[in-house]
Amino acid sequence: MKKGPAKSNPEIENGGDSKTRSGGKGAISWLPGLDTKSGRIQGTTSFVQSQPVQTFLGIPFAKPPLGDLRFKKPLPLEPWSETLQANKTPPACVQ
Repeated sequence: MKKGPAKSNPEIENGGDSKTRSGGKGAISWLPGLDTKSGRIQGTTSFVQSQPVQTFLGIPFAKPPLGDLRFKKPLPLEPWSETLQANKTPPACVQ
């Protein structure tokens, strides 16, 4: 049995429909949203081999390890009230 894309309530931008492509690299104009324990995140939908794929990029999983937190166990994030835009690849972590 072939599975379809995950169900979501797309928010259509600029009066388009869910088939309107924009933004290059196969992105389309609507963004699926998802509620998490930390807050709401909003991703994007791309096409891979002609199949829609919902992606959520750059979602933090812990407080940044800065200052006293460096070399310690990760601490949970504080919840956020605004929608986190999870539609861009974050900067690489310097090693």
